[in-house]
Amino acid sequence: MKSLKKLFRFGVGPSSSHTIAPSLASVSFLRQLKDIPHDEIKITLYGSLALTGIGHGTADAIKKALKDEKAEVVLDFKTPAPHPLTIGFTAYLNGKPVLERSYYSL
Repeated sequence: MKSLKKLFRFGVGPSSSHTIAPSLASVSFLRQLKDIPHDEIKITLYGSLALTGIGHGTADAIKKALKDEKAEVVLDFKTPAPHPLTIGFTAYLNGKPVLERSYYSL
């Protein structure tokens, strides 16, 4: 059984639902990136996350979770995504992608 702290968590910003999952996705991506040389991370928010990414604090939550990484958050309103709460992460080294992952917040 999950503890209440796991079931009822609060994220940064006015919308926990738009900050907790993106924060966890950011941490997951960083773990996968741990031993891969990189110099920049681009995070793309799609669907509902793109539409509310600034106002709900999603971009701030992601940057906070990525700590000292050089990161750029992009809001993509046009590209169809497989889920309305889709986040794409791409790590680059010298302008070339070295790791790409997509996350879907349920």
